[in-house]
Amino acid sequence: MSDYSGNILELISVDHQPDMAVLHIKQTGAEEKEIIWNIDAETGAHLKTLMTGEVVYKYRLSFQYNYISIKKQYVSTLSRTYRDKSEKLYLLCSESYIHGLKALRQGQLTNEMKPFVKEPIELPVPEEPLQAEGKRFTLKAYYPLVWAAITFLIIAAMMLIPWMMKSELAEGATQHNEKAQKPKTVKQTASPIKHAKAQPNTAKQATLPAVQLQDLLSFSIPEGKVALTFDDGPSKYTEEIVDILKEQEAGGTFFFIGNNVTRYPKAVQYANAKGYTIGNHSMDHADLTALNHKQQQYELLHTNKLIEQITHKKVSLFRPPYGAKNDQLINLIKKTNSKMVLWNRDTEDWKNRNAKVILKYVQDSEASGSIILLHESQASVEALPHIIKYLKEKKLDIVNLN
Repeated sequence: MSDYSGNILELISVDHQPDMAVLHIKQTGAEEKEIIWNIDAETGAHLKTLMTGEVVYKYRLSFQYNYISIKKQYVSTLSRTYRDKSEKLYLLCSESYIHGLKALRQGQLTNEMKPFVKEPIELPVPEEPLQAEGKRFTLKAYYPLVWAAITFLIIAAMMLIPWMMKSELAEGATQHNEKAQKPKTVKQTASPIKHAKAQPNTAKQATLPAVQLQDLLSFSIPEGKVALTFDDGPSKYTEEIVDILKEQEAGGTFFFIGNNVTRYPKAVQYANAKGYTIGNHSMDHADLTALNHKQQQYELLHTNKLIEQITHKKVSLFRPPYGAKNDQLINLIKKTNSKMVLWNRDTEDWKNRNAKVILKYVQDSEASGSIILLHESQASVEALPHIIKYLKEKKLDIVNLN
């Protein structure tokens, strides 16, 4: 499905609220108009996530969309442009959002849309000129008084300056005498670092439990073990997730998106330094089954390169966005000596965004032998300590995937 020729949707702002989101868009086509569009909160949250405040980008909504049957989810796109650079971002969206796009493509408005009306700008009303006994007020009539006031201030300043200088000299002499009489003391500074000389760390760093994957495609791992996997990073939550896992001596595997690697290189370095496995989740979270061989190669190999430049380790694990795969992609995984990691437990945390719901899903599932799918989000951060506690109570090893 291609965009309607000349029909452009510029996204100006997103006001995300708990129960809905309000988009301010400008549509340019046969005519130009600005529209306020009320959409569902979930789609609005995804849009808000994609819009960064670090650079003043221009955003355009696309009329293109796909339906991912595996996830039962619509996906559209958003173009982000800065100067001469542009990139396409993938947007998880609702069916009602797609209906709205179709209406806008036909030049129509739905019940959730209304024309944007600019607030009128009220200009200040000029005041009437001051009148004095029927004559217009002018400053010229007050010149004598102004000059008299200026003369008085000059004379007062000339009288004060000698007195102020005399006071400053007296005060300076007093301070000099006090300094001369005060005995000099040498300030002693404690240096705990110097006294506590660094000793070599002889304690062995705890090794994280791990499972070595053997199959080309993995949906599960051996009984008695469980793998916590985190998609769509790195992000502002990566280091916090790593810290929680490390504190609990729990394994974890991160599947990073190439575009996010360029934005959060320190988070990649942090996860790697703490001993966690980093895998590939494509460059921009595209449905790879819709791409040709060359495009698939780029999504896989370029993301590997970005990660390896930071970690100096070979990336061998790959997770396709949406779990979508075809023979062409599987053959590419074989040729690169990689392993494809899917899952058999999906918390759908991206959808519910609720820590209690995420935890309940894990508690209600058979966790032994599972690969649990999570995403980097505030809700997952909040749920993670409770998930780890529950899994440990079940005597399960929480492992890295290698």
